Amino acid sequence: MIGASSMSILYNLLQPSPLIAPAAWGVFFICGHTIQIFRILLASSPVSMSDREHELYETAFLPFGFTPRAFSALMESGGAEFVDYKDGEVIAEEGAKVESVQIILGGGAVFTHAVAKKGDEKGNEKGEVVERVARVIDAAATAEHRGAWIGEAWDPDYVQHSRHAHTITVVGKTQAVRFDVKKFHGVVDADPAAAAAAERLQLDDLAGKLDAYERAHDVEVVCMKAKVELLRKEVERLEKGEKGREGKKTGWWSARSLHLS
Repeated sequence: MIGASSMSILYNLLQPSPLIAPAAWGVFFICGHTIQIFRILLASSPVSMSDREHELYETAFLPFGFTPRAFSALMESGGAEFVDYKDGEVIAEEGAKVESVQIILGGGAVFTHAVAKKGDEKGNEKGEVVERVARVIDAAATAEHRGAWIGEAWDPDYVQHSRHAHTITVVGKTQAVRFDVKKFHGVVDADPAAAAAAERLQLDDLAGKLDAYERAHDVEVVCMKAKVELLRKEVERLEKGEKGREGKKTGWWSARSLHLS
């Protein structure tokens, strides 16, 4: 295109009466193409990565179209840091301000939120507040890097969704990469190609989170079926006049005793 524009400029200037306006228009196009060529060369130029950065890029960013240059910008300007968490460590509190987005690389995490039970039979309005498990990041999520983001990997409205909806507690020794949420979005917003890649990443992460919800639901269904079967057997024993579950250890029908923990 630069060559064609150059020939057009020569043609317009070599006329008996030089055509200045069309020639100037050709110069404008040459400048535009030159800038685009520079951007393409810059985006495809080699970048330096550590071994773990290279692994993170290939597994969690490259499949969605992030260029090495865009990923390098996220690591350098997005406030990225590799972190190790201890078992049981709380890394986010429900209602706390969202200051970072993280991707779990190994280990796991449990998402819980406070639920207030309804009033009791006496008409008390306030019931007991309990913690309910909403979702779990497990081995399947970390192996595929699907649904393993804590917070929305890419949320253009993150300013409006600035509070954690869950309390997040890690399970076992857990490794993660943490980005400053404002810097992360700033880097992505500055690069249209990176924004498109972030949209694809977000779509895949949400699909992974949906799979995690379904897996948790399946486990709950299996657990409930097992409980129903145990109760049915207890009823049959009682109807036959046999000894019921009196004297059995506490927790006899828990998920752990059903080998579902």
